[in-house]
Amino acid sequence: QYQFGDEVYSKVNAAISVPDTSSALVEAGDELSGSPETGEDVTDIESIPVDYPDLSIDFAELKSENPDFVGVLYIPALDLCYPMTHSHDNDEYLNTLFTGESSIYGCIFLEKDAREDFRSLNSFIYGHNMKNGTMFGSLKRFERNEGLCATNPYIYIYTENRVYKYHIFSYYQCPKDDPLYQGV
Repeated sequence: QYQFGDEVYSKVNAAISVPDTSSALVEAGDELSGSPETGEDVTDIESIPVDYPDLSIDFAELKSENPDFVGVLYIPALDLCYPMTHSHDNDEYLNTLFTGESSIYGCIFLEKDAREDFRSLNSFIYGHNMKNGTMFGSLKRFERNEGLCATNPYIYIYTENRVYKYHIFSYYQCPKDDPLYQGV
């Protein structure tokens, strides 16, 4: 199952090209305007230069492969790069690959109640903690190497219209019976 999942995501990720060293400059006022709580335009934000890696993503191809595709999750410090879907019930992508095939590998997916434009107050992204270090299994590398996050402490989410840049400020492993999962 792991080998099959690796092969599938290798083919899917052919639609995503990650450059080695290049980056682009985006004006935050143009690309990242809006209030996360209301989605209303924010007029008092000045254009702030925001650097992000210039990924080449074939959004049309990924959307044709899976209509639930919402964006690409990229964590450079971990070499983690996966397409994300938006779940309808938080169960469908636990054992379904991005391509729709059944597999324990599953898919990286956005929580069912989150807005696809990532303007919810909290946008939970789920993925398996794979034993082979793929998907969110690679997050354990932050715990094993505390300096790793300092090399590039950002998570990027690429959508068709925006690039979101999040600063990593904490890392926490929680078991599936943790109150965090239960919404308590």
